[in-house]
Amino acid sequence: MAPKKIVVFGITGVQGGSVACYLLEDGKDKFDVWGVSRSKTSAKAKELEKAGVTIVEADLDDPSTYEAALKGADNVWVNANFWLYYDGTNPDEAAAHEVQQNKDVIDAAIRQGVPHITFSAVRDFGDKFPVPHADSKVTIVKYLEKLGHDHALVYAPWFWTNVLLFPRRKEGDKWVVSWPVPDNARIPGFDPEQVGAYARLVFRDPEAWSGKKIFCASDIVSPVEQAAALSEVLGVDIVPHGLTREGFDSPEFQAQLPHELVLNYKAILSIENPKPEQARSLYPEAYYFKDWVANTPERAKAFTK
Repeated sequence: MAPKKIVVFGITGVQGGSVACYLLEDGKDKFDVWGVSRSKTSAKAKELEKAGVTIVEADLDDPSTYEAALKGADNVWVNANFWLYYDGTNPDEAAAHEVQQNKDVIDAAIRQGVPHITFSAVRDFGDKFPVPHADSKVTIVKYLEKLGHDHALVYAPWFWTNVLLFPRRKEGDKWVVSWPVPDNARIPGFDPEQVGAYARLVFRDPEAWSGKKIFCASDIVSPVEQAAALSEVLGVDIVPHGLTREGFDSPEFQAQLPHELVLNYKAILSIENPKPEQARSLYPEAYYFKDWVANTPERAKAFTK
């Protein structure tokens, strides 16, 4: 049997790169991996090409640059990037851009006869909690449902890599980290570099996953719990900066964050969290937060510099 041709959009990003790596793990006799990237000459594109990925240089604003690559594909990973177009002040514009690019990819895939589409989705927080980068993906889910085309949805939660970007300061022998949520807020998350494990399940058996959802949250941990795990693994004292819910809700604190992130965290704090049981049952090797720290030693160590 010929290998399945899978076209991965955003191949050089965290999610796309993860999808490619997990598919390559299965072997070239199982999957023929193609990747769409803005540049064939980037270091990541060259690395993936060397590993066996066929890289297609294309512009997501121009479907004619990538449509030919979809011919003969068995499945496609769709994940346009809101954050690439968001400058902190233009959420509606960035969302509209993302929606159009995703629709263009989906339409091109259908024109080329791709039988199944796999979309990287984000939770629907509902009308009470408008979050542009989530609502844009909800729009695409509704678009897929209206089209009636076979598809599966892979829901990526909060990225643990965000922790590495939070402001921190040294106070004596300890590090004080400014998590943007209250110390006791338990946030569903995962290692984004494991998203490919869930996508691979769909690519292996798309019929079984048609019309279904995969939630990738593999652990639910608060800043206090994250700090404890970081401290234990790294051997240093790391603590959150003592944010309460009242402090989070204050205009003074929220003014320090991009508005899009304020909306996102307010929504996460206000609705029921997805349970990690599905993610862990589908991929038993999925990391708990502490595992992620222990298995990304270079990143973790850089956290304290």
